[in-house]
This record gives sequence, structure tokens and C-alpha cells, in this order.
Amino acid sequence: AVAMVVEELLMIGARRFVRVAPAMAVAPRLRLGGTIVVLAASATDGTSRTLLGRQQVAPVGDFALADALVQAAQAAGVDVDVGSVATVDVLPDAVQRAELAAHGVLAADLGTAPLFVLAARGDARRPPDGARIRAAALLWIDQLATVEGSRPDDPGPEGLLRIALDVLSGPQASGCLSAKVDAGR
Repeated sequence: AVAMVVEELLMIGARRFVRVAPAMAVAPRLRLGGTIVVLAASATDGTSRTLLGRQQVAPVGDFALADALVQAAQAAGVDVDVGSVATVDVLPDAVQRAELAAHGVLAADLGTAPLFVLAARGDARRPPDGARIRAAALLWIDQLATVEGSRPDDPGPEGLLRIALDVLSGPQASGCLSAKVDAGR
């Protein structure tokens, strides 16, 4: 579903995408309501594998857009983790979550990798004088790897949508990623 929507938006000229969606915690330290800005997504889902063919790549988001999301979240008082997710067709069981966590994956979601693949593909095909195509993802933890409580500072989906809209409607941010870049350790 994500791929179809992104393809259609690219056809009508969209150039910046922010996925705001739920994810399942893979890293045991993440809490319900936690927020992740995604830098890369393991393409373990069928859609991404179809789009990539036999290429073994981890699709990445746009660094400047991810940095802008981190800065906007921090300005809104939201603590964020920054790192990678695994995009899956079916949420992982306990054994699969442990394997993903051992590789530094923070969470599992259902659509970030196809977004990153299609944005990168569209950007690679743009004319030299065309606008860059950028994509990022802002996820909230709605399912836990372990059974523990929620975070008191949970911004909820509405708060994260507000952050994403502020970034998309504001000037393009650049500079250093101001949150901790987390390899899931």
C-alpha cells in the first residue's frame, strides 16, 4: 500500500515524504510510546524485495530531513531514538526480534523500506536541475518487545504528525544530526 501511494504522489510532483506510523519495538530498552527517527530500513518485506530485485541494500532516508525531524521533535520536548528498522510483512516473533536486536535494529514496521527505495529511485532518475526527492520516517512504538510500561512523555500519533507537518512546511534543515545516533546498543 505504501509503494502505491508513493508512486502516485511522485507522479503528481511530490518531492518530500515523511512516514508517520506505528512500529513494534525490537530493542528491549524501547518503551511504549517511544519515538524513532529512521535512518535506514532493512528491506525484508516482499514489496522492497520486488523493487530491489536481487540487490542486497538497506534503503536509507534523507539525512537532512531526518535531522530536521530530530530537531523539531527535540524542540517539542520529545525524546527520540535514531537508528534503523526492519520493514516486514508480518511482525516478528520473539526469536526474530532477538536476532534483529542483535544487529542493532530498533523496531519493525510495515512500510518504511519501500518509501526509502522509491524515493531513492525517483531521486536517481530526476533531471540534473530537478528538485531532490527526500524521504524520512518518524515512528512511534505501539507494541513492545518486552512487557513494560509506557513513557510519560509519549507525544502520541497526533504530536508526531504535528512535528512532521512542521518539518515539511518549514525551511529545509541541514547540519549535524543532533540526537544520539543509536545502533541499538
